[in-house]
Amino acid sequence: MNIKKTAVVIVMLSAFNTSAYERYSLFKDYIEPSNQISSNTDRVLLITKKVSTSVDSKDAAAYTYNSSGRVLTRNYVDSTFTYEYNSDGSLKSAQALMKQGQNNSYIQHTKENFISEYVYEERSQQLAQENKRVFNDFDTDFTGVPKATYEITYQYNEESQLIKRKKIPISGTDTVSVEFHYSYNNNDRLIKIREVNTLNEIETNELLLEYYSNGEINGEIKKATQTLFGKGTKVIELGYVMDPNLIYSVYYSDPVKEWKVNMDFFGLAFHPIQTLKETIGDQITEFNYDYHNNHGDSLSDSLKLTITKPNGEVVNIDYDMTNQNH
Repeated sequence: MNIKKTAVVIVMLSAFNTSAYERYSLFKDYIEPSNQISSNTDRVLLITKKVSTSVDSKDAAAYTYNSSGRVLTRNYVDSTFTYEYNSDGSLKSAQALMKQGQNNSYIQHTKENFISEYVYEERSQQLAQENKRVFNDFDTDFTGVPKATYEITYQYNEESQLIKRKKIPISGTDTVSVEFHYSYNNNDRLIKIREVNTLNEIETNELLLEYYSNGEINGEIKKATQTLFGKGTKVIELGYVMDPNLIYSVYYSDPVKEWKVNMDFFGLAFHPIQTLKETIGDQITEFNYDYHNNHGDSLSDSLKLTITKPNGEVVNIDYDMTNQNH
């Protein structure tokens, strides 16, 4: 009896493992879990944090998932994200809603209230178009009329690589389209994103990426250089935990894991980020992450973040994670 029950559990787990990662990300993200496919069953449910200057801890993030392990909600101090999926597991819609009032959030997860709906090319199943509605910043339930709408089209090369994304204003005060151009190296890794204003063909934003090319963290981003033309350059250098049995659970919390011009690397990393060095001009800020695993699974249960600011001030933040294994 126990053997039969065990066999059923193995079959169910195998089925989840096979499909858990398939089409989970809206965009190709280059993560190759290989033999760690079972890691795809692990999910973070709750993250609480406590800053060294405070005696109180507070919930920083909470997540819910469907039976296939795809995220349904991401609830942060400053905003809430909600997702809906098609029957094949592909993302159908995503929405973000900012919370009103002072929330004292270190990270601004969204700069606008929006709903995006995704349309796929029937034969290739590649994302073909995104229809985006942007609402007033003070909206609380999306019942009002959108203040702007956009049609975003996606173009690929013969290798099925995304090479251009074009954001076309349909209604609202924006009148100029913006294009994002993507370039790759010989290893199929994205190395450049260019943001171009189509009115005068002026490049407004450029992101250059460098990667680790060997060892256990092969393919992870090593260095990113962002140039906001007229506003300066930011350089990010990244180091990772060299433990193949430890994954970064927040990676699974966002299906829209596009290579982002806004320098959000935590949704892209598979290994836990251990060090992050941010250089803006002569100002250097360093982040060091110390992870702890208490349950022997592939997700961290806590971490201590040490931030060293340009003026030498040190801030410590303790995070506790509640995790779930499907």
